[in-house]
Amino acid sequence: MSYVLSFVDWETKFCKMASLLSRNVTGIRCVSRRTTVVTRASVGRQELADRLASRVGITKVAAADTVNFLLDTIRDEVVKGNDVVIPGFGSWKRIKKESRTGRNPKTGEPLAIPEKFAPRFGFGQPFKDAVSGKITVAAKPPPPPKAPKKEATPKTGSPAPKTAPKAAVGPKAVATKAAAKAAPPAAKKK
Repeated sequence: MSYVLSFVDWETKFCKMASLLSRNVTGIRCVSRRTTVVTRASVGRQELADRLASRVGITKVAAADTVNFLLDTIRDEVVKGNDVVIPGFGSWKRIKKESRTGRNPKTGEPLAIPEKFAPRFGFGQPFKDAVSGKITVAAKPPPPPKAPKKEATPKTGSPAPKTAPKAAVGPKAVATKAAAKAAPPAAKKK
């Protein structure tokens, strides 16, 4: 992806290039005295995972796994023939291209092209409006980091007492509980 920028004077050009360098710019090339071509990098899986990790507050490994899972799920569903729709963003679907007759570009002879399936993506209207500038999309600030949970520990410094394992629940356990409720309380010894 390239952008062609024109500048009136070198001071404006320098300031504009410095502001672009703070973004995701891979190259700046001066074509003429007043024209500069700026090349921007595209966002890949790793950058998506990094942004997800910083926004949600999870590790980068977990974010990368989440992004990979999402993209793999979309691909797998489209391969099966199911449509994947994310309202406001877009939809993926599999289309069937019928067989047709084409031409060999070298010889001009007719060539049979077999039928095949191809992926298709359709953009949602809010996505189109955001790209065209009809609506402005403000970047949401990352949520404040969550405080780590503190475990309750006794003030004496000794480890917390262990609890006895729970008895298995089954017909025998239910019967003993019912018998214990029905029995009279034992007399206390003095």
